[in-house]
Amino acid sequence: MAIESIRTLPANQHVKNFSPFNAAAYTVQPGEHIRVETLCAASGAIRETVTAPTNDELYTKSGWIRGMPMTGPIAVEGAEPGDALAIHIHDIEFDDYGWTVAQPDRGAAGELIETAEVRVLPIKDDYIDFGGGIHLPFTPMIGAIGTAPAEEEIGSGLPGAHGGNLDCTLIKPNTTLYLPVNVPGALLGLGDLHAAMGDGEVGMAGLEVNGAVTMHIQLIKQTTWPLPLIDTGTTVSTIVSDEDLNLAARGSVQAMVTWIEKSSSLNMNESNMLVSLVGDVRICQIVNPLMTCRLDMPKRILEQLGISFEGN
Repeated sequence: MAIESIRTLPANQHVKNFSPFNAAAYTVQPGEHIRVETLCAASGAIRETVTAPTNDELYTKSGWIRGMPMTGPIAVEGAEPGDALAIHIHDIEFDDYGWTVAQPDRGAAGELIETAEVRVLPIKDDYIDFGGGIHLPFTPMIGAIGTAPAEEEIGSGLPGAHGGNLDCTLIKPNTTLYLPVNVPGALLGLGDLHAAMGDGEVGMAGLEVNGAVTMHIQLIKQTTWPLPLIDTGTTVSTIVSDEDLNLAARGSVQAMVTWIEKSSSLNMNESNMLVSLVGDVRICQIVNPLMTCRLDMPKRILEQLGISFEGN
């Protein structure tokens, strides 16, 4: 179906936290198609490759603006606490360059790094030029997207039950992300786009880019689904963050097992067995103060259990 016009929400309206105290920058109607422009994790400041002996010197030398900007907040008309947003992601655009980093004592291999470096990589028509003849494929995704928590303010660099900096590679075009509504209007924010990133974001960054997301949002009224929840069309994922990676993994499993037990004719033992036989635990990211895991379940299995997805 052709879309005659799409409203663009510029990135100049942004915040660096998810908060019930932020005023809405934009208001959209459920079902309205929008194009949300975003700044990179350094607010568009990084444009050239820079090295420095320390991380602090790297921030100063590169002009790195700290704190990830989230375009918004975006209020969704009619959204009330207890509802969910079904965010249908259609397309992700990005600039013709991006940047990534290596930093001492940061990331999974940080103790091996001696010199801080931010490196800018050109983005060609159909690949990312890593240098040395290495061409990388595009794997565009949204690093941070979330709604306002009910009572507290959470920085944009943190993940949680509200969404936030999940750094999940499944949050990409042709995927639906479900997030909780905790305050009237939901107050959605998004940013931290990546043109490429592997599961784990092990080096502290994907290929960080300025860009835009085309999407539309539907309301699911008073749902009891385990949120955040991701539907790729073939898999459905429960996603959980925790200070301990093991607890994040266990939490994602338990969220899926409990949901199946409550939403189908299976008892708890059967739900546990089913998830063990066909579910896959995946790591989203291991570099934030809270780490994030997901449990991927084949959607066709859930549908056989009578678990359907209104809003798709």
